[in-house]
Amino acid sequence: MPAPATSARTAPRSRAAGTLRVVAAALGILAVAATLGLTTNALRREGHLDLGRTYFAAALPSSDGPRGPGANLPGTVPDGSGGTRSGPTPGSVAARAAAEFTVLDSRQTRALWDAAQTDPGDLLFVDARDREHFAAGHLPGALHLDYFDLADAIAPVRPFLDGIRWLVVYCESAQCDDGLQLCRALVRDHGIARDRLLLYVGGMQEWRTEGYPEVRR
Repeated sequence: MPAPATSARTAPRSRAAGTLRVVAAALGILAVAATLGLTTNALRREGHLDLGRTYFAAALPSSDGPRGPGANLPGTVPDGSGGTRSGPTPGSVAARAAAEFTVLDSRQTRALWDAAQTDPGDLLFVDARDREHFAAGHLPGALHLDYFDLADAIAPVRPFLDGIRWLVVYCESAQCDDGLQLCRALVRDHGIARDRLLLYVGGMQEWRTEGYPEVRR
C-alpha cells in the first residue's frame, strides 16, 4: 500500500530531522528506563525547540503515586513561565491514557506533524474514528484505521505499519476513547510495541480549534 500523502514542506529539512532525533532519543530512554524518566525539549514556538524547557516530563513516582509512560500530562508540569499546567481529571480518558501510553498535547503533536512533512519515514498519524468523521476532516497524511473495524482494516496496512517507528493515534476529542481503545487493541491483539504508540488525547476537535491544517474528503 502506498504511503499516505503529505502536504508541502513547512520547515527546513535539517530542523525537522533534528526534531525527530530529539523525540527519538526521548522515547528510547522512556522504553528502557521509565522509572528514571527522560528529558527532551518543548516547543518555544511552533516547529522549534527550546533546549531550556521540558518536552516530556520525567516518568517518576510522585506524591500522587506512580506515573505511567505518558507522565507528561498528569501532575504538575512546568509550563515554561514559572508556573504549572494542570493534569487531566482523574478517571478521564486523558488520565487513563496517560497511565498506559505516552500522551501528547496539541503543541507536541503539531511539532511532530511539522517534522513529518519533510522526514516522514519514522512517524505516521493514525485516525481511529469512523469513516464519516474521517471524511469530515482529518490531519493531513493520516491513515484511517477505524477502531470498530480494526479486524478487517488492519490486514492490508499492517506491512506499512510495521515499517513505521512511531504511530501517533487520535480520535475526535478528549472525551472520545476510540484512540485509547485502538492503542490497546494494537498492543493486545496485533503485537504492536507499546512504546511505538503516542496518543494525542485532544483529538481532531482540539486540532481544529487550534487552527491547524486539516483535509476533508
